Amino acid sequence: DDIDDDNNDWQRYSGLMVVGRGYAIATEILAGPSYSNTHQFTGELNTGDIPVPVFRNDFFTGDTNWNLIGNPYPSAINVTKFITENYYDSTNNRTGTIDGDIWVWVSDGVLDNGVATAGNPGFDTYNFSQADYFQINLTGGTPGPGFIPFPSGQGFFVSMSDSATSVSTIPNPDGQPISQGTVTFNNGMRIADEISNSDFYKNSNVKSKTSSPDNKLWVKLTSDNGVFNQILIGYLNIATDNYDGEAFDASKNLSSGAASIHSRIPGSDKKFAIQGKAETSLSENEVIKLGFDTRINVPTIYTLSVGHLQGDFLINNKVYLKDNVLNTLHDLSGSDYNFTSEVGEFKDRFEI
Repeated sequence: DDIDDDNNDWQRYSGLMVVGRGYAIATEILAGPSYSNTHQFTGELNTGDIPVPVFRNDFFTGDTNWNLIGNPYPSAINVTKFITENYYDSTNNRTGTIDGDIWVWVSDGVLDNGVATAGNPGFDTYNFSQADYFQINLTGGTPGPGFIPFPSGQGFFVSMSDSATSVSTIPNPDGQPISQGTVTFNNGMRIADEISNSDFYKNSNVKSKTSSPDNKLWVKLTSDNGVFNQILIGYLNIATDNYDGEAFDASKNLSSGAASIHSRIPGSDKKFAIQGKAETSLSENEVIKLGFDTRINVPTIYTLSVGHLQGDFLINNKVYLKDNVLNTLHDLSGSDYNFTSEVGEFKDRFEI
C-alpha cells in the first residue's frame, strides 16, 4: 500500500554519503514551537556521467519499486532532461529504467500543513501525510506551470519499471529476486543560472494564467480543515487520450491524503494526478472526468477551483464544473465551487 507500516523500509545511515543516493533527514518532535539544527555536508564536487543503481522487486508485481536518489552535482539539473534520459519506453527508449514520474517531498507545509500527526498511516506514533509529495513527469508538475529545476542535493523518488531490462539480479535475505538497473546523471542536464540552485523546492499557492503553446489545466481541491490536493491535465502533441505510461500519465499514490481528486482515463482503473492528452482533443466540447475520494468523517466544506491555467485556448474559454450528484453546472472560471460529501469513493461525481 506504499506505506511503511512495520518500520522496515528506511535504513539509518552514517558516514560518507554515497554519490547519487537520496537521503532524508528526520528530527524528533520535541516540546516547544520550533527547533534548530545544522547539518554540514563535505566532499569533492561531482561532474561528468554519474551512474546510480536502482532496484526492482521481481517476486511481486503489484507494488511500486521506489528508489530514493538525489542530484549529485553542485548545480541544479533540468528535470525534463533527466526523465527523458532515463524513462523506459518499449519504442523510444528501451535502455531506460524508470517509469517516468518523479515524487518530491514538499518541505514548506503548504500541503496538509506539513505536520506529523497520529492520524496519518505509518510505523511511528506521529507520521507525515502522503499528500505532502508532489509529482512531475513529461506532461508537467502538479505544483503549477513553469519549469521546475532540482537544486544541488535535492532528493526525489523514482520507480524502476517492471518492463525495463535489468543489468543483474541479486537475491534478498529471503532468497527472492531483486533486479538492478541504472539511472544516469550527466552534464547535459545541468543548469547554470542565478535562481535554479537557490533553494530546495518551495510550493506556490498563487492562481496564475500563463501563455504557452501547450494548454494545461490545474484543478485544486481544498477544504476548511486543511486539505490541499492539485492535479494537472495537459494537452501535448506527443501524448494520446489513452494511457501513455507514467512519463505522461502519472498515477496517484495509493494513500494520497485524507481527501483527494484524480482524473480518469477510459480503459484504465488507475487514478491520475497528471494526465497527458492529445492536443487535438481540446475543443469546446472536451470533457474531463474527475474522481473524488474522502475518508474525513466530520462535517467538511470542500472547494474545487482552477489552480492555474496555461495556453491560449484554456485562458480564452470558460472552464465549467458539472456535479453529477446534484445535477448542477458551475462556471469554475468565474468562482470556486463548494460542496459537502459523505465518506467514500466517488468515481463519477464531477466532470470538467
